[in-house]
Amino acid sequence: MAKKNPKSPTNGKLRVAGYIRVSTVRQKVEGDSLEAQKNAIARYLEYRSQVPCESVTFYVEEGKSAKNQNRPELQKLRADIEKGLIDTVVCVKLDRITRSVLDFADLWQFFVKHGVEFISLTENVDSSTTMGEAMMLIIMVFAQLERKVTGERTKGTMLDRAS
Repeated sequence: MAKKNPKSPTNGKLRVAGYIRVSTVRQKVEGDSLEAQKNAIARYLEYRSQVPCESVTFYVEEGKSAKNQNRPELQKLRADIEKGLIDTVVCVKLDRITRSVLDFADLWQFFVKHGVEFISLTENVDSSTTMGEAMMLIIMVFAQLERKVTGERTKGTMLDRAS
């Protein structure tokens, strides 16, 4: 968790960004569907005991890989943070926001620079501590590994079907 955004509203309520993403049409319908992610974030915000929300904006990426930051909604989120419109970013899992260690480090520094709190519901890591930050980076290593192994399997399957 980064320090409080100095540009946040004076009424003490947070402006929250919910970031949700799926990379395939199948995921859109099954498992980590967009609706399931949105509902999980909404439930968390409804029941959290901290500061209430002034607003919640969802940034929704349908069918977008997290291998890099070239995603329209992620870029829109970054622009809104730069404008001082967001105090907290919430995602269901770290790998929803990125599957790249380098991109995560870049995003993390960006959040800290702008005083934006970052919350991942599944990992539940206290990112305000040195150990918590290290744990997030370790989790990202495995997310990146999973993305690369899946890519290798897909390529192998396609080559097999082509032959």
